[in-house]
Amino acid sequence: MIREDYLRKVAAAIATVEDNPSLAADIGYSTDIINEVGLDSLKMTDFILGLEDDFGISIDFDKVEYETFTRVDRLIDFLIDATGASAPSPVAS
Repeated sequence: MIREDYLRKVAAAIATVEDNPSLAADIGYSTDIINEVGLDSLKMTDFILGLEDDFGISIDFDKVEYETFTRVDRLIDFLIDATGASAPSPVAS
């Protein structure tokens, strides 16, 4: 899976939790999940549970920094590590 695939899956998960399918198109690597998207604690919980299902992982909150879930790029880095995948970083243009 490449980094763009992770972005698509994360964006789709955010759009699902927000019940706004068109939102996925607005999600990018630098999107602030808390401040820009506005996920509250309940939606964040649903979002994280969805990610666990989508990526087949279990997230140990005692070992994960809060900041991991605040921006899409940080979350993708975490997911790549958690799934044992290797996804190249996007090329800056």
